[in-house]
Amino acid sequence: MVRSSEQKALGVFSVLSLIFGILGIIFGILTIALGGFAIGNAGSIISEADVTSEQVGMFSGLFIGFGIIMILSGVFNLVNWRALKKVSHDATQYKMAFVVTIISLVLAVLSLVSALFSADGGQNIASGIFSVVWNLIILFLVNRVKNSVHTL
Repeated sequence: MVRSSEQKALGVFSVLSLIFGILGIIFGILTIALGGFAIGNAGSIISEADVTSEQVGMFSGLFIGFGIIMILSGVFNLVNWRALKKVSHDATQYKMAFVVTIISLVLAVLSLVSALFSADGGQNIASGIFSVVWNLIILFLVNRVKNSVHTL
């Protein structure tokens, strides 16, 4: 079966989603481990860094929460990888990729809006813009594949 240029591009995006998914899960696990390490060494951290136990607890909780979010993001990227891989090989399998990309685009827009109203902004805004553009490109490609299927 001949693949369109859109399907080939979606194949590249699927590989990148796989890489992002694996990295997200790995970094999520490491971040949770760092939070656990801080909790496990709270006594020495409190005495050496001159911080309170509440600060160590808050720091650890933030790391664990962020790690969980990173793992969930990684899993979502793996779902995205699978959907994009399917449509890159078979144009009729566009539905899952379309739905996953719409969900991902909504989450990216929410993240961007959140970053715009955040105090630190900068890097989060750039990341949000990248995510929105990334998902818009994928949505455009999936839509082109969808339209090509319906015109046959």
